[in-house]
Amino acid sequence: MSRVDAHCHLADPRMAPLLDEVLARSREVGLDTFVQGGVDPKDWQAQLDLQQRLQPLGYRIVPTFGLHPYFLAKLAQEPDSSPEQIWQQAEEALDLLAKMAKHAAGLGEMGLDFRPRYLQDSELLQREFLGLQLELAQATGRPVVLHVVRAFDEVLGLWDLWRKSKAEFGVGMVHAFNGTSAQAQAYWQRGLSVSIGGAICDPENRRLQQAVAKLPIEALLLESDSPDQKPLLWPREWNEPTSLLNVAEAIGQIKGLSRDEVLDRTSQNTRKLFSL
Repeated sequence: MSRVDAHCHLADPRMAPLLDEVLARSREVGLDTFVQGGVDPKDWQAQLDLQQRLQPLGYRIVPTFGLHPYFLAKLAQEPDSSPEQIWQQAEEALDLLAKMAKHAAGLGEMGLDFRPRYLQDSELLQREFLGLQLELAQATGRPVVLHVVRAFDEVLGLWDLWRKSKAEFGVGMVHAFNGTSAQAQAYWQRGLSVSIGGAICDPENRRLQQAVAKLPIEALLLESDSPDQKPLLWPREWNEPTSLLNVAEAIGQIKGLSRDEVLDRTSQNTRKLFSL
């Protein structure tokens, strides 16, 4: 069965020198479908270029486009830009996102990242453009890809606001989840799949192990987030999709399933979410 990486960044420039060998290793283990994480307009185009190049070779690149909190934080921290210029640039990017949404299987990464280096000067911008991207996702019917760091309550509050005002909206995923069992349940109860990456491979990460144990397998997706978030003891400089084997092995030990069953069932979950 063809297998799916639910979230990675194969268009990232760091991957370019390694991409052919990374894809070859992926194919050896049945991985041929790669859902991307969108960062900014430059990245969206890079995803489409990669899709066009790799599709004839039998690899499926699944684009998602979004305004990442990092992109918004970078705008907000630009020293020579006035607040008006910052908002204008963000609005122009959102307008372009609306035009390009038809080329994407999902919208994101969108969300909130409240680590100090990103939060400075950008909290209002992050909140506002998360709401606007949720509105766009509702209008286009695209699933969302959420990036949530140190902002669980804030993201959940915005999500619930949109669910109340637009009851038909509510499908998506939380990428690179590394929170508590209660948080995982809160997302799943709202129609959000929980995507698990290399953090589950740390035997000391009991909090995440407990969260995975209490979720049904239908709630779970597997992601590499390549080239970042490599599992503990990963032997290469950059992460790559084959690390899903490590992730699936760790989840299988928790759920009493084989590695292949975890890979296959979570791949089915990802296909369902993104209508692949």
